[in-house]
Amino acid sequence: MKKMIIVIFIQCCLLCLASSMYGQTTAYDYFTLGEGARRDHRYAEAISFYEKAAELQRGNDWTHTEILNSIGEVYREMGQYDHALVYFRKSLAMDEVIGQQRNIAGRSNNIGLIYFAWGQYHHALEYYEKALKISKGLGDESLVAGALNNIGEIYRIWDRQDSALEYFMESKSILDSLDLRNTSDYAALMNNMGSVSLSNKDYDQAFEYYMKSKSIRDALGHYNTAEYAKLMNNIGNVFRSKDKPEEALKYYMNSKSIWEKIGLQNTAGYGVMFYNLALLYEELGNRVMAGSYYRMAYDTFARASYTGSERAKAYSNAKRLGY
Repeated sequence: MKKMIIVIFIQCCLLCLASSMYGQTTAYDYFTLGEGARRDHRYAEAISFYEKAAELQRGNDWTHTEILNSIGEVYREMGQYDHALVYFRKSLAMDEVIGQQRNIAGRSNNIGLIYFAWGQYHHALEYYEKALKISKGLGDESLVAGALNNIGEIYRIWDRQDSALEYFMESKSILDSLDLRNTSDYAALMNNMGSVSLSNKDYDQAFEYYMKSKSIRDALGHYNTAEYAKLMNNIGNVFRSKDKPEEALKYYMNSKSIWEKIGLQNTAGYGVMFYNLALLYEELGNRVMAGSYYRMAYDTFARASYTGSERAKAYSNAKRLGY
């Protein structure tokens, strides 16, 4: 309660300062407040501030599109993908009218992320490839690296590990050349490369990549994020694969705690964590816990509108075990 009062006080001070300088609160003021609320995971407040900024910027497409995209990103972080897609499409349409090519690439990538979250990988790939083509045309190497990483992740999920690794290595080469080894993009890349190694049963290399990703995210303070929750789950997979169930369980439960702390229990990532817990308990011979977690995984996938292969597997496994 005390923290909330302080936050509100600071916000009021900012609004008063803006009013005294300009006679009114500007779109920039609301946008800045929205950014702060988003960083603190106060998503409802962030959306409210962004919407006020958007209203003040209506008719100014150059800034209005940025605000709409930010609203979409908040909804994506909340796991409300239907709402996120609406705002990303609005932003993309606006950018296409004014010819903002860099933004078109970014919005296309964001739309791809939504389809990826739903497990609609062919649609995701279509938007990722659009983003890649535009980024290459612009000569924007950082955007190219991001698109390559995203495309590689689709091929990894399709179990085309060699193709995935080619995309990841090309992305890595660009990020290395730009000296972006301490960024969230590099952390995401290390995580994805770790997952290729895991699929190839090179568990030591997978662990090495995952720990590189963790080191970067630790330095950036990304503890309470979906990316960190996914990373904890992946490290748990390494220990499960190495027949170290106690260590695996520790990381899975850490992942669970993060998902719940940030309020993203209706996302595919939360369901994948349950699915892995079910696999672990079934391997340990605990059919009751396994069946329960398979059911939780399926229910979560259904709430998230996730259509990936794990959803059908969770359902059939839960049914097989009487759940």
